Amino acid sequence: MTEQNSQYRQSQQEEENSLSLAAILDMVWALRWWIIGCGLAGLVVAMVAVRYMVPVYESRSTILITRDKNAGSSAGTEMAMMQSLTGMGYSSNLQNEKAILMSQSLLESLVREKTLNVKYYVLGKRFQWVEQYPYDLFSFSLMPYEAGSLRYMKPVTIDYKWQDEQSYKLTEVVYGGNKIDVKEPVHRYGEPVELADLGYFIIRYNDSTGAKNPVREYRQRIEVVSQIAAAKSLKGGLNIATPTAKEMSSLLQLTLQDNQPKRGEMVLNDLVRQYNDLSRSFDNEVNTRTLEFLEDRLADIESKLLGVESQMRRYNEQNTVVDISAQSQLSLQVDQTVQDKVMDIELQLELLEGMQQNMKTSDPYKVIPVNVGIHDASLVTSIGNYNSLVSERNLALESASENNPQVRRFNSMLADLRTTIEISIDNLIVTYNTQRDAYRRQLNKSSARMSELPKQQLEVAQITRDQKILEPMYSLLMQKREETRIAQVSAQDMARVIEAPDYMSGRIKPNAKMLYLLGLLLGAMIPIGLVFLRQMLKRKVETVHDIEGRTSLPVLGVLPHREDNHNFTAIGSMGGRDVTAEAFRAIRSSLGFLPGKVFQITSSVPNEGKSFVSANIAASLAHLGKKVALVETDMRNGRLEQAVGFDRQEHHKGLAHYLTKPDVKYEDIFYRNVGGTSLDVILKGVVPPNPNELLLSDHMKNLVARLREDYDYVLFDSTPFFVISDPMTITNLSDGTIYVLRSGFSDLHFVEEIENAHRSGKLKEVSLVLNDAPKMEKKSYGYGYGYGYGYGYGYGYGYGYGYGYGDSAQKHHSLTYRIARRLGLVKKHSHHHHKSE
Repeated sequence: MTEQNSQYRQSQQEEENSLSLAAILDMVWALRWWIIGCGLAGLVVAMVAVRYMVPVYESRSTILITRDKNAGSSAGTEMAMMQSLTGMGYSSNLQNEKAILMSQSLLESLVREKTLNVKYYVLGKRFQWVEQYPYDLFSFSLMPYEAGSLRYMKPVTIDYKWQDEQSYKLTEVVYGGNKIDVKEPVHRYGEPVELADLGYFIIRYNDSTGAKNPVREYRQRIEVVSQIAAAKSLKGGLNIATPTAKEMSSLLQLTLQDNQPKRGEMVLNDLVRQYNDLSRSFDNEVNTRTLEFLEDRLADIESKLLGVESQMRRYNEQNTVVDISAQSQLSLQVDQTVQDKVMDIELQLELLEGMQQNMKTSDPYKVIPVNVGIHDASLVTSIGNYNSLVSERNLALESASENNPQVRRFNSMLADLRTTIEISIDNLIVTYNTQRDAYRRQLNKSSARMSELPKQQLEVAQITRDQKILEPMYSLLMQKREETRIAQVSAQDMARVIEAPDYMSGRIKPNAKMLYLLGLLLGAMIPIGLVFLRQMLKRKVETVHDIEGRTSLPVLGVLPHREDNHNFTAIGSMGGRDVTAEAFRAIRSSLGFLPGKVFQITSSVPNEGKSFVSANIAASLAHLGKKVALVETDMRNGRLEQAVGFDRQEHHKGLAHYLTKPDVKYEDIFYRNVGGTSLDVILKGVVPPNPNELLLSDHMKNLVARLREDYDYVLFDSTPFFVISDPMTITNLSDGTIYVLRSGFSDLHFVEEIENAHRSGKLKEVSLVLNDAPKMEKKSYGYGYGYGYGYGYGYGYGYGYGYGYGDSAQKHHSLTYRIARRLGLVKKHSHHHHKSE
């Protein structure tokens, strides 16, 4: 039998795999009207959703990054050479510029300038708030108590209605999610209105034409969010990418998604302008620092020069000097060359000392003045490289933090280069001081030779020499200042617009066709999903499929649901053609192919229809002329008399009497020829105190042995298996077990427990019967069973195939199975269950 069960399980699995697609098609076909209805409902829902969804437009613009920030420095030259060889630098630079364009600080600056954190709405005819942009009829301004609080403010929603040209009425004010009590709802346009702890707001009416505007008739709404939130919202809809796959391209394509296309165009235009202003401000930082340095030095030199001129004027006033210039001209011509060199050195020392002092007091991440007249080329190059790195670092900080690896690398490089510059300045100061001392010694020798000149001539010469040193320095600094100013105003834009922003692509959201299709598909899937969900969540046995999917035990038959009471007299006429009678005929036919003649009929728990099934199987066998003995071995709570349909007579003896009283005869315990057939019934009799011991007694064994000799079939109506151990006792007296499960009542875990009991030997040769199955119209849903199940067994259908196991007969009768067989898609399998001879 175990080998037969294994073969049956294997063939059953093969058939399930072969018909899985067919089963799904059957289920879909059965649900076709639900699928069509729900699909149409989903389509209607999608159409309504599209109707009320806010449309989103996409604006596009293309810009060209026009210059390299490293241009002009030796590092920039080397980098340009590397880029030309590898083509890698352009991509890196473009990534940096993309990060700057999408930086939070840049977007916040744009929000502040254009007040993009304020939106205006009108309640439309479909009771939907419709945003207005641009909206010139009303304007809104917010005056916070604390400066900068608009950056972090809580969201504000103000609903109001136009009253007339002078006033409006507040209908609702919500601040930070809390509704504010409006004590004075009517206010004049332009009048400050206090808003909790935030500040004051002002609503202005800007209609200067006086013409009737229909918008006035609707309710108005103003929504204000923090500048940070508005910037993040902009960033969420902004995308920047390269429009071409070429690595050497300097083009960037900007796209912005917004429900107001004109605002999208404005944002893209102003974003590029803000970006250019930011880039220009970084570029001009060097020029600004240089101008500051030049202004400081000019003020100092101018003060010294005025002092020398005042000294010369006072000396001339206090002394009578005759042709001092002519007398001193001779000495000046002698050492004119030396004096020029000393003057140039003094100028360089003045510039270097000023730069040295500037570097000691300035921020290490600020640029160093460079265009100030320093002659040393290596120092100028180092300062230029340093300023380029400072600019790159500050730009990187716009989209990264101090802990960013790239920023930290810039910090390390700047520290090393700044040290190098400081050392170079110190060395140059030492070198220039040495040269100046040497030249001064030479001038001192010349002065000794001029000692014969009058003292006042020598003093005038010294004053004149100081004046001639300061005047060229002053002129040089003035020239450098003008050059720096010219460079400051002539800085070019970093980005140039190639394609102006437009929204010619039209509305991109919602995608009506996609939503219609999605609504149709989701609606159509709802019935199927609900069926599968119900199958996953159910805990009770409902169909024969629930049994076969959990056990290899054969299913002897399926009994349909009946509306009337389950009693013997209702179905006693087994010659009838009702579906219940046909179902019992199918079980009777299948029973004929099982080995043995003695069977116990049990169930898991009470009320699963065990006695009903016992009585009707016995009656069905008796209608074939078989001699059948039906024995009620449930001596505790047996109900066989109700199932058979007659009252037990008090004086009549039963099984308990026979097993406990030796004087009770074998012939006295039977109800003979029940229903006019060859069915004899033994009821339980009185309730004994020890039913299990009685069933284990030799007297019981002798009774069963005699019943085997006298009858063709012996059926034991036993106790529930999971309640009392009596069925295990009866198992030793039986050839097999007929186990009853009730649809919608028996737990699914009972099936596994029955399988375990069969394998452990607690139950012998188990066959299952499903009682109270749903009606035929639920068959294709996967949880029903047709009344015609097993109908063909009484008429010779399918001999050698199934013999009442599971829904094999149903598969024989299903249209899908027959079509599959005709097409050769399903192979015929046989089960080797034969009646023992």
